[in-house]
Amino acid sequence: MIELLLAISLLVVVMLAVSAIDIVSRRQLKEVDLRTTLYNEINYAMESIVKNVSQAVGIYSDPAVCVNSTGTTPTGCPADDSVQSGSYLNFRRQDTSGVAPTFSNLADNPWGVYRLASNEIQYSENSGSTWDSLTRSRISSILFTRGGTQNINSVNVRISAREKPLSAVDPLTNPEVTVESNITVNGMSAR
Repeated sequence: MIELLLAISLLVVVMLAVSAIDIVSRRQLKEVDLRTTLYNEINYAMESIVKNVSQAVGIYSDPAVCVNSTGTTPTGCPADDSVQSGSYLNFRRQDTSGVAPTFSNLADNPWGVYRLASNEIQYSENSGSTWDSLTRSRISSILFTRGGTQNINSVNVRISAREKPLSAVDPLTNPEVTVESNITVNGMSAR
């Protein structure tokens, strides 16, 4: 009888150890899966931003990109290396007619805009007439920075996301992932 009690006790200890390992493994697998989902979503949005903004057109006196916090269509970006930061990125798109950009007349080129609204990254081809969402509602912050040490020909983009963007960061249940990229505007002439 004592041997049977010892065997059962030993079996219970082993089962508890296996259960604890299983619980920890499932929790870590869920965290990795959540982080991977967030990275995939951010990377999709970042690829779209990099692709479109790197093809922007402008000249030094009329830059291809403007960054602000209001989303207003720029009538002229500062033509200097002053730092611009905000949650809206306006960029001058190439002429939709397929004609090569003429640097002497950029006024007819349309502006595209990226912004953060309702915890989604949104894009508009016509300076805010209609907005398309690039992500689900998981983006906790976005920051566009142009100028300063970057120079006028580049924009730094930093995107952070969480499963519940309005809740506090928790490494297990609500981890935050961040992706950052520096975009050089190719279609812009030097000073």
